Amino acid sequence: MKVLSKIIILLAALFLTMSCSKDPQSDTPSDSGDKIEDIYFVKYICDKAYGTARYTNEEGKSVTSPSVYNGGSFERTIGPVAKGFKSSVTVDRGTGVRDLAVRIEVKRNDEPFVVKVEGICSVSYVIE
Repeated sequence: MKVLSKIIILLAALFLTMSCSKDPQSDTPSDSGDKIEDIYFVKYICDKAYGTARYTNEEGKSVTSPSVYNGGSFERTIGPVAKGFKSSVTVDRGTGVRDLAVRIEVKRNDEPFVVKVEGICSVSYVIE
């Protein structure tokens, strides 16, 4: 009878340790405020640029590109930035140049860049 009691106790202990395994969702942020902040990157694109381009940098300041583009493409990626960041880009039309298409793409964490806004010569977007 003593052997049977020891086997039952051993099985009960084994069952309890198996039922106390780590919760697979314990790696996610809890409801107690442990929220992980998203990281964003912003890409400004103009496929054909003439003159200069102005865009918002990571500090929220307007920056004029140091180069002059003669029909080539303009592309700048900035970041990381936080939610609420106000991005904008403006390209100079130059003399006698038609409207130029520009766009802003945003990437969150490890996701791919996604087009958020497209326009002619100037666009802006606030990360929400």
